[in-house]
Amino acid sequence: MAIRMRDDDHFAVELTPMIDVVFLLIVFFLVATTFQQMEREMLVTVPNSETGDESQEERDPVVVNVLEDGSIIVHGNGVDLDQLTALMSRHVAEHEKTKALIRAHSRLPFETVVGVADACRKAEALVSFATVDRGGSGGSEAGR
Repeated sequence: MAIRMRDDDHFAVELTPMIDVVFLLIVFFLVATTFQQMEREMLVTVPNSETGDESQEERDPVVVNVLEDGSIIVHGNGVDLDQLTALMSRHVAEHEKTKALIRAHSRLPFETVVGVADACRKAEALVSFATVDRGGSGGSEAGR
């Protein structure tokens, strides 16, 4: 007895279910992943550094952005030096080794940056500065 093969039996991969599965995986990972991004003000251009290195801190630092006009922004709010010291004091009271990451614009006068660092140090916070690697491989932290 001979078995006849039909010519209309073609093997085809259904793409619709595969696209559905890929789409569901993308949505799952977008929802399940927490995006931690350092607080960044787009108007701050940090200076270059050849010797800065990446931070290996357990706790996220308090990011202090200092714009080109000298205004200070922490957690999206404008503060003055006294308010900055009070804010950092509260953080130090809650977390003993609070770190302040100063993201100062590269064109700021040095005394403005020192004033911000002093305000953070008055609250006994550890101070570091954000810089950009001259090689262009990304940001880094330098100084203490």
